[in-house]
Amino acid sequence: MNNFPKFIKKFALPLALLIFLSLFATDALFVSRGNASGTINPLPKDTSISKDFSPRIDSEAAAIVREKKAERVCVTLPAKIWIFLLTAYLFLMLFNLFYDFEKSNKLHWFWEGLYAILAIFVWVKFDKCGMNLWFPLYVLKLGVVIYLVYLWLYHKKKEIQAT
Repeated sequence: MNNFPKFIKKFALPLALLIFLSLFATDALFVSRGNASGTINPLPKDTSISKDFSPRIDSEAAAIVREKKAERVCVTLPAKIWIFLLTAYLFLMLFNLFYDFEKSNKLHWFWEGLYAILAIFVWVKFDKCGMNLWFPLYVLKLGVVIYLVYLWLYHKKKEIQAT
């Protein structure tokens, strides 16, 4: 039973950190490099005139434009705003975890979880087309990595205080 904290300290936390750091490489494979933070043109691409020019009324009225339904308009926030939101999330997470770290005796988790949920909610609300899929992925991955580092440092702090 005494070996469990040693196992966590030596193997589980570094392995979890390695796994989550390796998840950053998966972005290159699975996240498409499409037109991020852009808009889709709602105008139809085919605006050709019909080739049926049989005289019906007159030559001007004989031109029939083929209509095509307009595609769905996808508008999202610019990429710079998403990067700013990710930076703000990381700042809040780091500040909340490590401010007054030496004096804290409890694990911090509530506000960090709330920040992550709020960031993902903002992405769902303002990125209807899912064009910036990297944002929630980075929120989760960076949040987990930072929290694992926090847990490791908290465990080290408790060991030092015990001695």
